[in-house]
Amino acid sequence: MVASTKKDAGIDGGLANLDAASEFFAGSIKLNDIFRLVASILREAVPVKGIALYLQDETRCRLRIAKMDGGETVFTGDTFTTDACFAKGAVHVADDGLVAIPLLNELMPFGVVELQFAPAVLSQIADMSIFEAIGTRIAPLILNSLAFERSLSHALTDATTDLPNERALFHVLEDQIAESLRKAGAHPLTVLALDIKDFDKINERFGHAEGDRVLNYVARIFRDSLRQMDLVARCRGDEFLAVLPTASRDVAADVIDRINTAFFGRCIEMSCEEPVEIELNVGSATFAGDGETAEQLIAVARLRKDQTKALLPNKVLWFPKELAR
Repeated sequence: MVASTKKDAGIDGGLANLDAASEFFAGSIKLNDIFRLVASILREAVPVKGIALYLQDETRCRLRIAKMDGGETVFTGDTFTTDACFAKGAVHVADDGLVAIPLLNELMPFGVVELQFAPAVLSQIADMSIFEAIGTRIAPLILNSLAFERSLSHALTDATTDLPNERALFHVLEDQIAESLRKAGAHPLTVLALDIKDFDKINERFGHAEGDRVLNYVARIFRDSLRQMDLVARCRGDEFLAVLPTASRDVAADVIDRINTAFFGRCIEMSCEEPVEIELNVGSATFAGDGETAEQLIAVARLRKDQTKALLPNKVLWFPKELAR
């Protein structure tokens, strides 16, 4: 009886702690942090060996492991228990000690929490109402956390191109500057600024919707021309910025050559079936030599970008359809 009372007190306390977490954080904490908090509360409440969170993937057709606590070896079996739980929207208990708890939003499942117990331990606490109560309390925590992360993502993402915006780039650039300072010259860093020659004329001739198509076209080629470690962001108007970690001035020059080569001779066909060749203005600034703050580096890169406009005639070239590539 004493053991049972302790067990019930632990579960009741855990449920109360989940309620308190839901009220206290209310959508202001990231998924990784909320999962760690939930896992900690559950471990205090029940003798669980491992905990995993499954969420729908991008296609919304399959479940994927989003977070895990307890090591990958805990969850090595097939997904029958998880899939059955998600399909039925009901707790599913397996003979091997695995308990799958659905996470519901307006009675529709959006994920599953798996708890792995030793089979002998599970037989002592296998109470569906307890697991249902756990799921009822975890679901709003996860939903609010997902909503919070979406809001953060939107705040740091350009709506037109889906690239990071200038605010996001500043965060990354400041981190890279700190790394360059810490390594005292062993971590070179360069910033690129790029815009589209006579972009305002494209908007005037074809309209802003077509201008947005050009922005996305440039964003894709620019991003594909950079190294995997580099970050490109869309900033104001037709301007893009990029952070090139570990890139010296010479490495940055090679990257700029690759960007110009990627655009050379390419045309984008507008909706009126009139092809346009896009030309660029590009400038760069390298840490220490050109500045030691994010603001200084971006300002120098923009200045050099603007200087290139005076070196070559500004032209947007329209070609007959038969010459489009």
